[in-house]
Amino acid sequence: MSHVTAGKKSETPVNKKDFWNTSDLAINDALALCGISDFDLDACATTSKESRGFEFIAPEECALSTDWKSKFNYTIKSVWCNPPFSQKELFLKRAKEQSAKHNLTVCCMIPFEPCTKWWR
Repeated sequence: MSHVTAGKKSETPVNKKDFWNTSDLAINDALALCGISDFDLDACATTSKESRGFEFIAPEECALSTDWKSKFNYTIKSVWCNPPFSQKELFLKRAKEQSAKHNLTVCCMIPFEPCTKWWR
C-alpha cells in the first residue's frame, strides 16, 4: 500500500520530472492488467530502445497532435503511454480521444497523487 503525506512536495528536481523510464515490471503489470501479450505502440518513447521494440511516436512527432493509429501501415490495437508528467492531463485526454476514435486499448502510467486537484 502506498503512503502519501498530505502537502509533501516531490523531491525530484524539476528538470528530471519528465524523464522517468518505464521498468520492465511496470510494463509486465500493465500487459497483465490489459489482458494482452504486447503493446503495439509507445506514444511517449524518446528512442527505439526506450520503446522496447514497440513502434513509437518520438517527441518531435508530437503524440498530442499525431494520430496514433493512422501513422502506421498496420493495425495498432494497444498503446502504452508513460507521458511527461508535466503534460499528464493533456496525454490522458489524448489517450481517451484516441482510444474512442480507433477502438484502442490504451494504458497510461501516471503518478499516484490522490491529494492533488488534477487527480480528483
